[in-house]
Amino acid sequence: MQSELPVHIGCRLAAEDVLQRDAIGAQSDRALAGQTVSSITMLGIYAGVAHAARDIAVGAAARRSTAPPAAVRALVSDIETNLYTLRATAAAALANADELNDDLTGDLDERGRRMMVPFQCAKLAVNWLAQSVVNDCLTVVGGAAYGAAHPLSRLYRDVRAGWFMQPYTWARVDGRTARRRACAAGGRRISQPMSGSAGASGPGGLRPEAFWPVSRCFLLC
Repeated sequence: MQSELPVHIGCRLAAEDVLQRDAIGAQSDRALAGQTVSSITMLGIYAGVAHAARDIAVGAAARRSTAPPAAVRALVSDIETNLYTLRATAAAALANADELNDDLTGDLDERGRRMMVPFQCAKLAVNWLAQSVVNDCLTVVGGAAYGAAHPLSRLYRDVRAGWFMQPYTWARVDGRTARRRACAAGGRRISQPMSGSAGASGPGGLRPEAFWPVSRCFLLC
């Protein structure tokens, strides 16, 4: 993260490698494409944390002298399911970003929105699922996992770093109320979007930017 704009002196770039943006201070959704590309690979960090936790938990259960009880087997099945869902969600967002990355022929504002929406949806899903996987792994391993020397104690801490930068904040605090308001509105605009033109309509004609003033990228009802 940076607090000031960098100044580049003597840095030469070919004209075709420069994506022209609007004037300083102008709001444009085309910038969402660059923000997506610069951050989307971080989904792999939390996918890796979840996978590492899974390996530790399964290994610990396999080393026990008795066969795992039914409750542990069921919990490991949940871990595998959540890990698969996490990977599939992240992979879909990455594939979408790859597909749109080199396409500069159409509406660049719409391109930015089409890249950012799946990324933010995937980020939220990965945040939820990775933490759920690690929590379940601690249950499988037991109290030893809470010791400072145990690798799961570090993963338990690290997986929560994904929540430091949320797609939105206030809506998550009272998400059910926000979603009920959005659905009750029947597509009427609750609050103005931060900037940019309206994106593609969701189910029932609802537009994501109508509901989330902090992020235009969600429709959660």
